[in-house]
Amino acid sequence: MIHEKRGDKITSATVLADSVKQNNVMYYRWTDFKIQNETIFITNRVTTETGRIAVVDQWAGIEDRAITGVDRVLFAYFKSPIDNRKFSDYYGVPVTFGCESIIVQIKECFEQIRDEFKLKEVRVFADERMFKPDPKTGDPKIPSKLFFAAHGNETGPMIETFSPDIRESSYYTRLQYLFELLERAVGTSKGILTSPETRGATATEIKAGMYDTYSLIADIRTVIEYGMRDFIYACNVLANYYNLTPMGDYDVAFDWSYTLIESSAETWGQLKDAQSMGIMNKAELRQWLRPNETADESQAIIDQIKVTEPSLDVLIGG
Repeated sequence: MIHEKRGDKITSATVLADSVKQNNVMYYRWTDFKIQNETIFITNRVTTETGRIAVVDQWAGIEDRAITGVDRVLFAYFKSPIDNRKFSDYYGVPVTFGCESIIVQIKECFEQIRDEFKLKEVRVFADERMFKPDPKTGDPKIPSKLFFAAHGNETGPMIETFSPDIRESSYYTRLQYLFELLERAVGTSKGILTSPETRGATATEIKAGMYDTYSLIADIRTVIEYGMRDFIYACNVLANYYNLTPMGDYDVAFDWSYTLIESSAETWGQLKDAQSMGIMNKAELRQWLRPNETADESQAIIDQIKVTEPSLDVLIGG
């Protein structure tokens, strides 16, 4: 529960830290975070399901804390970027917020398709004289659940088949329409739930058609960056408070992929042009191909390649 924010930073909140059941009673441990004059006060309290203050032995040793030089709560909070349409923007909502009616219709359409196939199963009505009687009961022995014994007449057909047409095309057309509505309501491009339309489109046009999806992904990435920075900040403060490490001078960097809207071949060509112009070195180029390598590791491998596989200029004394 968020009680107070200062800008984008949470300065007062309560977290459900733990729970336990004893003697058929649920106990909850709540941790309160409060910032006052750049000092965070971390306190704990225990309640029952009815809100009554209680004491649990296994949590009795947890001490309250006060840490100075802190400007936000010491935990990461990842909030959905979807607008919750409220004046207070403390809490996020699912990406499908406001799409409940469309989702209900999609579920109903799935049920209708299931019922359509179930009700239109083939059935064979055959004269009971075509089946051998059961020696014990005297009833006709039906070979399959598709067959039904019927009273025929001497002049009528011995077998009649019930095989109506299945209207699957109409149901699937409606399902695709509902999927398209849900894509628009969420804010993604076509092709997430519906079938992508690629006929006659170039690779550039296909990637441009994914821009709405990329916009949502970019918003989610921004939320992840905020949350990760707060998480690293909390690790830094707590590690220093417990004398594990001194306060660190650090920077958090993110390297997101843009392959959803960019061609890897075009990006590689741009990087090679940058290297040939002298505004990027080979180690940075190799890191793009091998993101798990550090700059020093990439440079060391490049130096090794120069020794073991010299270029033509080196071989002819250039």
